[in-house]
Amino acid sequence: MKLRRSVAHCMLALGTLACSSMIFANASNQGYYRAPALNDQTLVFTAEGDLWTKQLNQTKASRLTSLAAEELDATISKDGKWVAYTANYEGATEVYVMPIEGGV
Repeated sequence: MKLRRSVAHCMLALGTLACSSMIFANASNQGYYRAPALNDQTLVFTAEGDLWTKQLNQTKASRLTSLAAEELDATISKDGKWVAYTANYEGATEVYVMPIEGGV
């Protein structure tokens, strides 16, 4: 039983590594992207400590924030017009809301 489980884990890991290496071999801009939020065709994610947005049918993302603190945990409103996220700008982690196009 242990041998079967170990073989299954090894096969799963090798298959995952092979697939991810093929995907990343074709990617020209690798980065560390995290905390994605998706609403319809709009994606918001955290990279380089800031929030970025991207339409799924476009190739480039746009930066939404550029402040010194790290913005995380983005969520897009149901109507797709607002982004809520958490950040620590003034000593405590708080929730902020901004238009999906950016701004104050």
